[in-house]
Amino acid sequence: MKKADGDWKKVNLDDFIKLCAYTVKGLEQGSTYRFRVFASNMIGDGESREIPESVTAQDILIPPEIEMDARCRERITVRVGHNINIVGYIKARPEPEVLWSKGETVLEKSKRVTMPQNLPVVQLKIKEATRADHGKYTLKASNVGGEASCCITVNVLDRPSHCQNLHTTYVTKDSCMINWEAPKDNGGSEITNYIVECREPSVSLWSMISSHCTNPGSR
Repeated sequence: MKKADGDWKKVNLDDFIKLCAYTVKGLEQGSTYRFRVFASNMIGDGESREIPESVTAQDILIPPEIEMDARCRERITVRVGHNINIVGYIKARPEPEVLWSKGETVLEKSKRVTMPQNLPVVQLKIKEATRADHGKYTLKASNVGGEASCCITVNVLDRPSHCQNLHTTYVTKDSCMINWEAPKDNGGSEITNYIVECREPSVSLWSMISSHCTNPGSR
């Protein structure tokens, strides 16, 4: 090889090449080189042939591309107490900066949250999920070539929270109407029905009146 306007220099000083391919190392970034190759046998060296185009030593630039694992594309659902595991694959060169975020908050490592990275594979792991972990997560990768991002929604299932604003509308000698508002948090799943129980003040045991209420409010 030789640099532009320089002398030819043998590349494989210590390597005995028998295959028709060779990786040239030790180039200076930004420098331009020309290469030529010739065969050799017991009689001597053959005529050289030069590669027509010059080569400038610089990294191949690949803007980031992200693909999520088939098991967690767009949306995953877990129960409270179970682990969340999101897996993605990133193709990029040079190696990108990788960020995980939830909403507008960039995630950081903690006792519950880890972000293993062995490119092209990246992961987000959250131990013992709570309802607070549900939401929209974003994986972002960026390098000098550009950036890419991918979003996934995580739904964490739990029991509904308590019903709100319980009150009686009217009372008669043999009935009363009670009303309430739906729970603030449905636990990540649509409310299917309500259960109404009652007890006398002097009795500690609750008795079920109905388990088939479908709207806030019961008689």
